[in-house]
Amino acid sequence: MPEVQAEPFDERLGRIQKRHRKMADGYVTKLGKDGLITARPTRRIRFPWKFMLLIAVLFILFKGATLAALGPGSYAERVARLAQGNGSERIGAFLMQPEVATIWAARLMQPLFLGAAEDTDIQSASASDS
Repeated sequence: MPEVQAEPFDERLGRIQKRHRKMADGYVTKLGKDGLITARPTRRIRFPWKFMLLIAVLFILFKGATLAALGPGSYAERVARLAQGNGSERIGAFLMQPEVATIWAARLMQPLFLGAAEDTDIQSASASDS
């Protein structure tokens, strides 16, 4: 068998099928200097929705853990102190305000931080915030 055909058939077939799938989304043809027309798949940049959702969920869990660890009184006091700061601190205070998902996460995590919080009744604090 000649050296040119050393690449296994299945690997070559896999490469061809992968390129065919990419070209199904769109391709660009180009004329080379030698007169050969080649087709290349177009690059498509997609927005990372799954990653952004993961970041949002992790941020809400972080806020819930902070609320459960500090207690609603101390948490509200710290957010209020942030709200009186400069522009970036005000943005942080806006982002750190407890919403329904944060309170729900804090209720779930409250048994983990029961000894750490000075003010452990998150349910009554969420009722007074509304």
